Amino acid sequence: MSIDNSTPLRIWQSECIPILGKLAATLAILERSMLGGPAALISASDQFSAVVAESVPWLVGHRCPVGDIDVVLARLFHSVASLSVALGNEARRQAGPDLKVVNQEFETVMCLVRETWTLMCEHAGN
Repeated sequence: MSIDNSTPLRIWQSECIPILGKLAATLAILERSMLGGPAALISASDQFSAVVAESVPWLVGHRCPVGDIDVVLARLFHSVASLSVALGNEARRQAGPDLKVVNQEFETVMCLVRETWTLMCEHAGN
């Protein structure tokens, strides 16, 4: 689906980009601290929970004029919430964190971030 680069889309994108920027910053922190042990994973879990708590209400109240982007954003923030839970669970494992699980959840979120940016860039050029 393609729409023109109308003012509502540009406004929505300008308001959404800081949300995605916070998510990207939190992902970068996790990537650097993934091997930091349980405390680092708990901290990252808390940060992702905060990003979800702050972002989802805005996204629900500010639907994108491009339905495809809304769908991907919903999947993205669902995956971010799952990542947050997984980080907390892995940090609390008695045997220690299973970094394979953490990495798999991280990669899922990263794929959805790339898909979101790709869609936003495609529609920004129309």
